[in-house]
Parts: sequence; C-alpha cells; structure tokens
Amino acid sequence: MDVQSSFVTDDSFSPLDIYRFKTASYSFIRPLITGGICAGWKQPTLDILQEFGTHLGVAFQIQDDLLGVFGDETKTGKSSLTDLREGKNTLLRTIHEKHATTEQKKRLVCLGTETATNEELLAVKHDMVASGAKQETLRLSNEYADKALASLDSLPHRDVAAALTELVEKLRGRDV
Repeated sequence: MDVQSSFVTDDSFSPLDIYRFKTASYSFIRPLITGGICAGWKQPTLDILQEFGTHLGVAFQIQDDLLGVFGDETKTGKSSLTDLREGKNTLLRTIHEKHATTEQKKRLVCLGTETATNEELLAVKHDMVASGAKQETLRLSNEYADKALASLDSLPHRDVAAALTELVEKLRGRDV
C-alpha cells in the first residue's frame, strides 16, 4: 500500500490507512501486545494496548511526515526536500492538495519528479504553510496523541499507563 501510493494517482490509498497498517502496526501495536502477552495480560487489556498503539502510531507518523518537510535537517539527518522530491503520499500533502489555491495546485506537478528544482520544492513547502496544511496536520497529530492518552484511562496497570504517557509526551515533543 505504501509503495503503490507513491505512483497511484487516485485516492485508492489514504495516508491514514497506511499509517494504521504500517507504522502503528509494526512500531507500536505489535510490540505493545507482545509485551502484554509476555506479562500474562488478558484480552481486554491487550485491546487497550492495541487502541493506544494505533492512535500513537498514527500520531507518530503524521509528525514524522511533518518533520520530513519542516524538521531541522541537522536533527532529522536528511534534507527537508527529500519527501517532496520523492512525492510521498502523506497526510500533509493530502490536506494541502485539498486546500491549495489553483496557483498552488499548479506547483504540485514537481512532486515526485527527479527533475524538480530545490526552488520548486521550496515553493511547495511554503505553499503548505500558506494553505494551512502544516497547521492542520500538526493539529491532527496532537488529536491522535490525545486519543492515545485517553485510551490509557482504562488501563488497569497504572505504572505502565504512566510510562506510556511519558512516551506520548516525549514523542509529541519532537520539533516540527
């Protein structure tokens, strides 16, 4: 789904679905459930971990995509133009495409092309701020992080809930 979304031009693949099935699943849900099973926890508790992991995984990936375009290159270790040059199908891009003006939409043709100049990509990056896409995407990341925290209210293991709350806040604190 993730690979195909880079070259399929219709709306077949929602970035949120990719985030749920890819990042949330392998980076959060499976490790949490594995830990819960090893601890001997029963299904209701494992369901809470799955809900938490889903929401946190989505929040993490949304923020990761924001960092890919707006993050400090010295901290992320890659150019802030790489994701744009590769034409990644991110929530940021989807929101921008929805809110972009006609002029801004014309500039999107450079995404995913090897011949795109840095100036063209920087213009798209600027447009993502001007269209409100950056702020809306950040808001959604925080919304998913809040949902992850809310799911911990019913976790019977308060020490684990406290540690997971700390993890959410640490991940939320990454610079965008």
